[in-house]
Amino acid sequence: MLCAAFSAVPAVVSAQSKPHDPLLSGLLHKWASYSAGDRYSVNITSPEIDPETGRVLDTKPGKVSIKRDGQYFVVVSILSGRSNKHHYMMISNPGYQARLERYSNDPWVLKSLVLSTDRGGLPPLDEADRLQWRTLKWLANKSDKLSQNFSRVIDQGSATIEGAEVKFIEFELKTLSREEVLSRRIYSSDNPSRVKIYYAPQYNDFPVRYESCYQVHEPDKSIPVCNGVRFSGWQTVQGMALPSLVEVFSIDDKGNAKPASQRDEFDYSQWEVPWDRKEAYLTHYGLPEPEGVQTGWGWWWLVCGGVLLCAAVALIARRRASV
Repeated sequence: MLCAAFSAVPAVVSAQSKPHDPLLSGLLHKWASYSAGDRYSVNITSPEIDPETGRVLDTKPGKVSIKRDGQYFVVVSILSGRSNKHHYMMISNPGYQARLERYSNDPWVLKSLVLSTDRGGLPPLDEADRLQWRTLKWLANKSDKLSQNFSRVIDQGSATIEGAEVKFIEFELKTLSREEVLSRRIYSSDNPSRVKIYYAPQYNDFPVRYESCYQVHEPDKSIPVCNGVRFSGWQTVQGMALPSLVEVFSIDDKGNAKPASQRDEFDYSQWEVPWDRKEAYLTHYGLPEPEGVQTGWGWWWLVCGGVLLCAAVALIARRRASV
């Protein structure tokens, strides 16, 4: 399930880590600099689908709403149940990051809070990176890692996907050992040995399909796994080619793609609609702000004002008494 906002700072492919293949180096550089900008609002619907057939089941879909304006994030995930809706929220502002939760229309409950001072400045939400992996700057997050671990190009050329002519490049990566993966608790999918990317010149070379193979390490054995992500339903948003449909699928041992196991539908219609940064603060949801963080004239301004007012009243009363 998607959990959710994107990093405004794109990954950078360093000169030291550039692969020797000039084509791949140029593509990674382009993908790394592909940025969705610093202000946007996106709605994502993830309908439940049958993994055997790929057909959408007759269920209420989950939904993720993402808003960003500079350092201010609001990410809401809604899971539809039979009798109620489970809401998850993540907010982030320069002062702190917080996770909230509620059922249906119940009051929001604070589940966790991390102050900026406790972390020396807050990085983007972890959920943001996971979402970014499947959406606008999906490959930009991986470009630097792919470049650093690049070993050699296996194959490259042209192919036809859904009736459209695209290009592809397939390459090997240096991988960590089984012991390193298990001891460092690294996700197997983050340690691919082979990657194949189909990209479309008509969409500014943005990937239309990504396939990777890796080893899933279990205590008693290792299992080879290949899966992929395909992008379709292209739209132009602020001059950028962006997919409105993203599907995750697995690949069998013969190299055939299985029906999609996850389908995410993106709605960019609210992209440029302004939103109030107060939505990124706890007070907007009926919860108290952490001590030392204020969204405006906080309670301590009221206390100071009250003290000054009392002092002024006392001074006036004393002067009158002395007359």
